[in-house]
Amino acid sequence: MRLATKKDKDVVLDILTNSFEDNVSVNYVIKSQNNKLKYIRNLMEYSFNVCLEFGEVWINDSNSACVLLQYSAKAKTTVKSILWDIDALFNCFGVKNVKKVLSRQSAIKDNYPYQDYIYLWYIGVNPDQQGDGLGTKLLEEVRKKAKQLTLPVLLETSMKDNVPWYEKNNFVVYKELQFDHNLYLLRLEES
Repeated sequence: MRLATKKDKDVVLDILTNSFEDNVSVNYVIKSQNNKLKYIRNLMEYSFNVCLEFGEVWINDSNSACVLLQYSAKAKTTVKSILWDIDALFNCFGVKNVKKVLSRQSAIKDNYPYQDYIYLWYIGVNPDQQGDGLGTKLLEEVRKKAKQLTLPVLLETSMKDNVPWYEKNNFVVYKELQFDHNLYLLRLEES
């Protein structure tokens, strides 16, 4: 595994767009189901840019799996981040979804039990390689990084089928939020 750079952007966006095509939470926030893959890709580009600036993006050696991490202590409002937010408004969420997106994000952040943390924004594996242990290897690296930095790792998933996998990898559900879908908030427990 290695740190991704701007040169890896297209590969990372391909992995995440394909991995999250049927994700309930992602489909809840994107602009429209028409051109769905375009809006999902735009969302992943937004997330990639934010994590590259305020965290890390990792990709495995075979370019088939990646993880986007944001460090809460590094996140700040800059001219660049404001421009990304504006771009996301028009190219990911759409004006009609602003209230829904902001309300959802506020509910999530209100339930973060820590001041400083690592936010696991996305972890994705090419769909034809899911189940081969690539995501588990990435999570192991995230656990090592969290231990090194002595920070908790937080994430959320709307995919109930993914919860047992996270639990198998030392995450626990600490809160469940209700939108038009269930959203499970998880944190990494010390192993």
